[in-house]
Amino acid sequence: MTKNLVTGATGLIGSAIVRELIKDGEDVRVLIRKTSDTRNIDNLDVEKVYGDIRDGDSMAKALKGIETLYYTAAHFSHWVPDKKIPYEINVEGTKTSMAAALKAGVQKVVYTSTNNTMGAHGAEKPADETAEFNHWDTHDHYSISKYLGEIEAKKFVAQGLPIVIVNPTIVIGARDIKPTPSGQLILAVAKGELPGYVEGGVNIVDVDDVARGQILAAKKGRIGERYLFGNENMTVLSYFRLISDVAGVKPPALESLMLMP
Repeated sequence: MTKNLVTGATGLIGSAIVRELIKDGEDVRVLIRKTSDTRNIDNLDVEKVYGDIRDGDSMAKALKGIETLYYTAAHFSHWVPDKKIPYEINVEGTKTSMAAALKAGVQKVVYTSTNNTMGAHGAEKPADETAEFNHWDTHDHYSISKYLGEIEAKKFVAQGLPIVIVNPTIVIGARDIKPTPSGQLILAVAKGELPGYVEGGVNIVDVDDVARGQILAAKKGRIGERYLFGNENMTVLSYFRLISDVAGVKPPALESLMLMP
């Protein structure tokens, strides 16, 4: 029986991975903080350990006896008052945790990144795993910090840590209790609170599909490679209409960025 550690286990993706592993009869340990909202895992048969991905000692303790690490912990917010926080968690947390995993002799790490690290290249050139990051001028510290974190993870591959990187698109699904920025957008549309939007394209994927993909990545993913997890490419209008139809509300109106203050 494989011993698995899931970081970020109380979140949307992490808790879905935990559920999929339990379905497979796997032994699961979760790393959580004392302040974590544990509703997503309270009734699950898991071993709980307390710590922080930025703390090497707590990571070392959590990784004892672990064969597979599912690393989903991250700071997911496109705006934050303290700009240092995304980098402390998404970059420094990666460095600390991967160093601990290397020392612990973990046999496989599935590192959760994001499709944002592949940049945006327009409708005529949909991004794939070879696409290069180009969000430097956006001042989106989430995307930038995740890209830098991915670079740090790849450095540990060169040191012998067997890491597979997965890059989900916009993840939605049950148990988004925080909610994530993706969940907040759905709620804003469903409540009729989004005054307008700018047309573009999105790709949406269900969290349970992402979780199953993570497990497949652990079993079949090639070390050092990254895998884009997505489902359907949609226009923003189509996505918002889908949400609005389900919620029984009028979809938001199209607005131009040029008209916004």
